[in-house]
Amino acid sequence: MTVTISARPGRLAVAALILAATAALIAVDLATSDPINPFAAPPPLAFGSGQSGGGAHCATPVR
Repeated sequence: MTVTISARPGRLAVAALILAATAALIAVDLATSDPINPFAAPPPLAFGSGQSGGGAHCATPVR
């Protein structure tokens, strides 16, 4: 009986690595960012409120 050793990681190892990296990124972001002030935040959906969208390149007025 021959045993072959593969140097490539399996799907489970890759999935675990991606989940660990995502969890680490979220932990660093939560540890270093300021808490969200819900009273100063813009509404996520402003249908009919008269407020225009801002903060994105697609929300800039055309000149």
